[in-house]
Amino acid sequence: QHYLPYSKTQKRTWAKDKEIFELRLKHEFKGPIESINRHQIMTYQTQLKEQGLANSTNNRTVGLLRHSLYLAVEWDMLDKSPAAKIKMLKETGRRTRYLSEEELGRFINMLKADANRSVCQILLWCIATGCRKSEAIHARVSEIDFDNNLWLIPSENAKSGVARKVYLSQFALDVLDERGELDSEYL
Repeated sequence: QHYLPYSKTQKRTWAKDKEIFELRLKHEFKGPIESINRHQIMTYQTQLKEQGLANSTNNRTVGLLRHSLYLAVEWDMLDKSPAAKIKMLKETGRRTRYLSEEELGRFINMLKADANRSVCQILLWCIATGCRKSEAIHARVSEIDFDNNLWLIPSENAKSGVARKVYLSQFALDVLDERGELDSEYL
């Protein structure tokens, strides 16, 4: 009742908080906020781990609960947070893998041939510019400087909150050319 409306005004990622709440926390922590205790949180953290959730997903879930309870203390709804000393799980085993040139070529050829053009164009734009999915989805025609082959990503669309410039390669310009003339302000 309190955290999600607050989060919506404070965080660009509030929709992810809402998703985590709806998917996991809402069903586990049903009673009044005062009834939540450290043992219950630690047991829930263990249950998530036993369900096979990755440590990072587990940490995002417990972290959201921890932050919510911290704010409850700030808002004088609780005297102290039962999640204050809950330790996060160690996030290891991250594997970085890049596509080989051959794999990337096959992937790009598939994207150029697939019938779902809008999704393929978004993915091609991400490959061509190195941008994030959300940046691609929110990209506007007005942000493109065609004279200088430049895309200015505004601060409100950048994950860091800082505007940045992306120089457009011929590949990126070809992706834009395929788009053609549309009646939309968005790429």
